[in-house]
Amino acid sequence: MRTLITWAALAVCLFIPVDSIRMSAALILITFFPGFVIYSFVDPEERNPLVFLICGAAFLPVLVYYLGWFLFYPIPLVISFVCVLILEWRKTPFPVINRRTFLLIGCILFMVTYLYPWGDYINFYPPGDEMKLHLLYTNSVIQEKALPSNYSPLYPEIQKISQPLGFHGVTALVADVSRTSVIPAGTVTGIFLASLGCVSVYLLGKYIFSEEVGLAASFSFSFLTFV
Repeated sequence: MRTLITWAALAVCLFIPVDSIRMSAALILITFFPGFVIYSFVDPEERNPLVFLICGAAFLPVLVYYLGWFLFYPIPLVISFVCVLILEWRKTPFPVINRRTFLLIGCILFMVTYLYPWGDYINFYPPGDEMKLHLLYTNSVIQEKALPSNYSPLYPEIQKISQPLGFHGVTALVADVSRTSVIPAGTVTGIFLASLGCVSVYLLGKYIFSEEVGLAASFSFSFLTFV
């Protein structure tokens, strides 16, 4: 029941008139619960909620490409809710927030608060053709409910698109679910996905060496700026 209550609380947050809260709730809703279900089958002993987040974040680009012809924002929300029902039906224990979880959260918070100039970039997109393309892709996904197939209108002479569009599809879903502009949605989604690198290197160090090595690797990774 705790899983269902948590999902409902996050869903309510989508109606709070604060963009940052809505975007955070949207990201957790469409990543955490699918990741929780996947890990409940892959490694039933895992209880770290941050691991579920990164698993769900890896699932999202796959979903985007499978639904590339019809990217409609209720779909990830429905999948998230179905995942909650599966977890409740299987009586899967709720994740545990322990010492290692707090240490990883500390690394993530350090990374996103100290190394990122929030005051300058939260509502600003850097200039340049590539940045224009990112916004163009994301807006195109929102308007057409599908992944773009070419570079027009910027480069109509190039007929076939070659750039990966997973990030743009995920950003469009977050912007749609949270009802926010693509500029802050792109910034927050990018920071969210990049900061989960702390969890990735933690898992790598943990499984290859030990949990202590994984935590040390995560701390070291948190000093990597992605600005």
